[in-house]
Amino acid sequence: SAHYIAAAKMEIYRLQQARWLECRRDCEQYPDDLGKYHTACAALVDMLSSEVLSDREMSAYRRRLCEMVQERIEASEDEVTLEEYVACLESLVELGRYDDAELLWLEHADRMRSEAAYSILLGMFYRMGDRRKFEGVMDDLRRNRQVRLTPAGLEQLRYWTNRLAASAPDGLPRSQACCVGRR
Repeated sequence: SAHYIAAAKMEIYRLQQARWLECRRDCEQYPDDLGKYHTACAALVDMLSSEVLSDREMSAYRRRLCEMVQERIEASEDEVTLEEYVACLESLVELGRYDDAELLWLEHADRMRSEAAYSILLGMFYRMGDRRKFEGVMDDLRRNRQVRLTPAGLEQLRYWTNRLAASAPDGLPRSQACCVGRR
């Protein structure tokens, strides 16, 4: 049965790769065709969520997605969908490009206010140990009436609030704060 699973994953990879290559070719051939751009972005997002890519391929596809979205933002930010903004934000964070992710948020937050974007930012600032920015995102989320949280989103908000309450003043979790400088 392991052989069948491996074969299925290879087939998924092959189909998604073929779709991406076709979409990329169409997008490059017709750079002004907004539909081709959206289809290419969707193909990349599908590949990234498929869990059949190696780490190296994942990074390469994340970089390509960010390039495409940022080029489209420069041309006309109105043409970029919420999903594309969020996918770019997530890719920047996963690539460790935290400054670029924060800049994207600061420049285009009004276009990407969503549960997913807030979740990505909260996770990023928590990993960075930046309590001030983490609290700023939490406050912004609480004030923002246009973002409706799902039950899972509310649970995550409770989790982050509890983590914040349990953390030391420097922003690190108490379990880590006591060990700082002891290595």
